[in-house]
Amino acid sequence: DYVQPSVDLSREVCEGGGFKAGPKLRFVKDDLTRSAFKGEFDVVFDKGTMDAFLLGSGHTTEMYTGGVHGMLKAGGLLFLASCNNTADEIKGFFEGDCWAF
Repeated sequence: DYVQPSVDLSREVCEGGGFKAGPKLRFVKDDLTRSAFKGEFDVVFDKGTMDAFLLGSGHTTEMYTGGVHGMLKAGGLLFLASCNNTADEIKGFFEGDCWAF
């Protein structure tokens, strides 16, 4: 997430479920448009970031998908929850050889 309180809340929820941050589980604050993370993550979880990213911000779906793709290791996974788009709309955002459903 790009807001530290959201990152902290995610950490607290996971720790409450028995998942502790460590070498294999990191919670990070980052700006998707200027991310320093390149091919570092096996898995990215998004619960609302894409929705917020695309709402009136001047950002495009290509900026979002390119940013996420850049963060993932080859073969990495994106788990995405959206309240603003249908499954078919989301699949349309992720067209291209690097995405599979």
